[in-house]
Order: sequence, then structure tokens, then C-alpha cells
Amino acid sequence: MAITAIRLLQLRDLAQIAVGDRAEEPASPANQPPVLQSLVPRTWLLIVARLAKRDAETLTPRQFWLTIAKRGGFIGRKSDGQPGWMTIWRGWYDVMMMVQGAGLLGAARQPGSYG
Repeated sequence: MAITAIRLLQLRDLAQIAVGDRAEEPASPANQPPVLQSLVPRTWLLIVARLAKRDAETLTPRQFWLTIAKRGGFIGRKSDGQPGWMTIWRGWYDVMMMVQGAGLLGAARQPGSYG
């Protein structure tokens, strides 16, 4: 759990750095998709990008963070502030279950697997 907590802290910090004055401004180096791609496994990127209705190669750290928060119940209105840790944890857990399901599906499709 400590490793997951550290990873979530890294993602939160990266998403907050990316906010600056405008959350969707891609000019900030911290808001670039390659930064996110270096921190997050490919399966996670693909699943979260699908949930965010974005392309995995263009998904920014801020979009990744907010998509996980929304899976945990964060509404994201202008006056809501930042998502709390319980919301993030719920969203992370939900996405983790999807990642595990994708892994099981991939294993079931491999030749020689049973089931």
C-alpha cells in the first residue's frame, strides 16, 4: 500500500504543478503526456484514457488525475476544490479492478490457457 500511496502522491503533485493559471494549458513541461507515460503503466494509461474519452498519447497528468477522482465520486464543479484522498482512493480502486480484469482477459486469450 505504501508504494501505491507514493505513486498517488507523485501523480497529485504532477497534476497540481500542471494547473498553474490554466489547467488545460499544454505549454507547461509538467503538463506533457510523456511525463505521465513515464510514471504510469501502459494498461493504466489505456484504461484511464478510455474513461476520459481521450487518446492515451495525449492524456495529460491533470486529466489522468481528474479521471481517477471522478471514478471515485468527484463531481468537479468550479467551486468544489481539489478531490480528497478518500475520493482518490475509491477511484484508484475502481480503475485497479478494471486493470486486473484487462489482465485476466489478456491471459484468458493466450494460447494454452484454461478457462
